[in-house]
Amino acid sequence: MDNSFFEKLFSEWSKVYFTEPIACIISLIAIILGLRNFQKGNYYLLFIFYSISCFFLLSLYDIFRIASLLPQRNKIIISEIGNTLFELIELFVFYYFFLNIIKSNFIRALMKISFIVFLFFVLLFFIRTTNSNFGKDEILRFSSIIASIKFFILLIPILTYFFELFSIDPIKDIFYSPSLWITSGLFLYCLTTLPFLLISDSLRTSNRSLYLLMFSIHFLSLSFLLLTIIKAFICRRPIIT
Repeated sequence: MDNSFFEKLFSEWSKVYFTEPIACIISLIAIILGLRNFQKGNYYLLFIFYSISCFFLLSLYDIFRIASLLPQRNKIIISEIGNTLFELIELFVFYYFFLNIIKSNFIRALMKISFIVFLFFVLLFFIRTTNSNFGKDEILRFSSIIASIKFFILLIPILTYFFELFSIDPIKDIFYSPSLWITSGLFLYCLTTLPFLLISDSLRTSNRSLYLLMFSIHFLSLSFLLLTIIKAFICRRPIIT
């Protein structure tokens, strides 16, 4: 790789105020601390896997866009397929987490139905990308819609968790509750990213500077979520407590 590659990479990072490489570094720290403080159980494995997914997405996304010699449409398709796979992994990890701590049978059933609906949209997106008439703007718009759906349905278990926590369960050692740390980080992540996704399609062309600013806020909120996962790792308590 020549100097021009690193100049382009530096330029891409500077557009989002270097929040993307910061999130990438934090995801790497999460992987290291997750492995170092590993406890038996699917929850640790899933959150380490989630941190690994974050690291690969954040580290490879811009490198692929800059280094790839593929046509622009093909690069967008591959990038957005990668993003959508990450959305699917993210929803699966957090839904698995919440299914084991949410007490309401109705909400648990609603979550399972929501996941199936989301999976349908993901499969539909993958099918649409094989259509040569599926243009670049449509690909980006559909990808944003899928991400928006994910954040909307993540709010279902988040709000239920808080309701059950403060109305049913007594609050004990709240600072050392891994599940509360993770849920709080996820809640902030949803609140900051969802509004951006809802208007991102119009901002992408009409107000590029605001679009990039909101993208940087998205990376910051993801960084905060990863920090709460790190906090859960170092609490040395079962993650679902």
